[in-house]
Amino acid sequence: MGTSAETLVRFGRRSGQAKGCPEIKNLNEEDQDLYLPLLPSKVDLRQVTIIPHNEWERIRDSIDGLTRKAACLRAERKAKKDMHLRSQEVVKHWARTYAGIKEQKLKAKKKRDEELEAERQILDLEEEIYKQGERKKAIENAKQYQFYQTERLKNFHVLLGFS
Repeated sequence: MGTSAETLVRFGRRSGQAKGCPEIKNLNEEDQDLYLPLLPSKVDLRQVTIIPHNEWERIRDSIDGLTRKAACLRAERKAKKDMHLRSQEVVKHWARTYAGIKEQKLKAKKKRDEELEAERQILDLEEEIYKQGERKKAIENAKQYQFYQTERLKNFHVLLGFS
């Protein structure tokens, strides 16, 4: 660090020697890599403008202000949407609203339909039992008719002398 070529111009110092600092003087070569120049090499220092810190803060705030406003608007929109969803959840279970009345009517209709379906199933069972009884009667009549026919035929054969 003894030569003037190794001294780095930092923190707005345009000319002159680097400030003497006991920490910098005691650095070895490995630690010097941490303090690389802020400007790229081959930069003409006469073309560089140095801005005071408060001016830099003002410029940065004016640029970041738009981003902050956009973030604020997004946050407000999100909060409004969340509030809307929460209010919909609360109102959903109220009975004295159009949606609540409509939902009650739908539930009542569904219940009526279920009751009608249960009654229809009972009627279908009764009708099935009735038809099964009718079939049994028809089968019994057919058997009886067949029996009488065979008896008449036997009697006729007896009279004719075939058996």
